[in-house]
Amino acid sequence: MAAVSGSLDHYLVETGHVNAFSILSNKGNVPRKLFIKIGPFEKDIKDFIEHKRLSGRKYINVEYYLNAFNLFCAMNKDNFSLPQQFAETWCNSIGKKVCADISAIREFGLHLTLKDSKNAFLIPYANGDMPKPAFAGYTCLFAEEIDSFLKAKRSDGFKYRQEEFRLKDFDRFCNEHSALPAQQLADAFINSCEETGYYMGIRSVSVIRAFGNYLTENDSPNAFSIVDKYFVAGPYAEEIVVFVAFKRSSGFKYPNSAYHVRCFDAFCTLA
Repeated sequence: MAAVSGSLDHYLVETGHVNAFSILSNKGNVPRKLFIKIGPFEKDIKDFIEHKRLSGRKYINVEYYLNAFNLFCAMNKDNFSLPQQFAETWCNSIGKKVCADISAIREFGLHLTLKDSKNAFLIPYANGDMPKPAFAGYTCLFAEEIDSFLKAKRSDGFKYRQEEFRLKDFDRFCNEHSALPAQQLADAFINSCEETGYYMGIRSVSVIRAFGNYLTENDSPNAFSIVDKYFVAGPYAEEIVVFVAFKRSSGFKYPNSAYHVRCFDAFCTLA
C-alpha cells in the first residue's frame, strides 16, 4: 500500500496536481522526481493504441514500447527534427536485441503514413523491404464473391483460416493483373503458385479450384474452372464421388480420406 501511494505522490507532484502530496521514505529521504517528458508522438500514440484496442487487441507491451520511444524522442528533441530521424536513431540504438520494439515502431510508423500524418515515418525490414499496409478487405474483381464464399464455407462449419490466406494472395495477384479476364487471372495465379513449390502450390490450387466451382454453381459472370492435373477417372470414379458426397452430408469433412480413395481409383486404372 505504501509503495502504491508513494508512486502516486511522485506523479501528482511532477504533474503539478492541486491535490499533490509527498511521502518521505523510511529513511526520511524526499522522493525523487519522476522523469516525465512529453514527446512529439504523444497524441499519435494515444490514438494508435485506442484504434488497436477498439479492434479487440490488448496492446499492453506495445504501449510500453511506444511510450519508451516517445520518451527517447523527448530527450533528443534538440538533436533531431524529422520523425524519420527519430525512428531510425531509435532502431539503431536498440539494435537487434529487442526485435519487439522495432516491430512496434514499424507498425506505428506505417499507421501514421496511411493517415498522412505530419509525423509519419517508415522503418524497413532487415532485408530492406518496406512494410506493406495491413489487409483491409478484398478489392479485386472477385471481392464480393470471395466474401460470400468464405461465409458459405464457415456456415458449413469450416474454419477456413489457412484458405483465407490463399484467397488474400489471389486478391493481391488479381489487383496486380487487373487487365486479364477471370479465367486468365485464375490460370496465371495457379501457374505462379506452382512455381513457388509443391506444398504451397497444391494448397493454393485446391482453394482456388473450390472457389471457381462455387462461382460456377452460383452462375457468377466471373466463373472459372481449374483443371485437376492429377485427376484419374478410374473404374470407381462415379462411386467415389457419390461416396464422398454421402460422407460429407453426414457431417464428415473427409479431406484426406477422399484423396486416398481417389489414389485407390488411380491404382485400379494402372492395374
